Amino acid sequence: MAAIVAGVALALTGCKSDGDTGPSPAPAPAGQGDLKSNLTPKQTVQSFRDVLRGEMVNTALFMLDEVDYGSQAAELIRVNIKKMSDDMVHRGLDFRPLEQELMHDCAAVIVRETGPNRNDLAVIYLIFRNNRWHISPQVWSYERMLNLDSGQRSRFSDLQRWYQIRRGELRALE
Repeated sequence: MAAIVAGVALALTGCKSDGDTGPSPAPAPAGQGDLKSNLTPKQTVQSFRDVLRGEMVNTALFMLDEVDYGSQAAELIRVNIKKMSDDMVHRGLDFRPLEQELMHDCAAVIVRETGPNRNDLAVIYLIFRNNRWHISPQVWSYERMLNLDSGQRSRFSDLQRWYQIRRGELRALE
């Protein structure tokens, strides 16, 4: 699945939902300090998975980080997210969120990727903006996200280290 979206390097802004609603929001999570959202990062990733499996591409795009990278990048992202959805529906690829790590307005969710000839762990990065969690436009990477301050870049770097350690621990349990 990570290879499917490896080319997604930019984010989409202002994408309106195509009328699909996706899953209902859960109650506000405890322990998020001053951040307010109806979904935790893990629940956001689960919702993203659900809308991809439901072929609701506009809703999936709406769940990405909302920074404007231009119309050419928006089309590239749309194509890659559509392919990701098609691969889930027609090729049997899937991912399931396992656990999350929060660092203020940045988060990482470890997912189990499954499908034909695939059973591995990956990470999805999220950022909290405009009162909700947004998935990194690269899905599997935070490095090309725009408008990150030095604190956010540092937190994402720490989350990447957390993922590498935790991935090793989870693999040792298999």
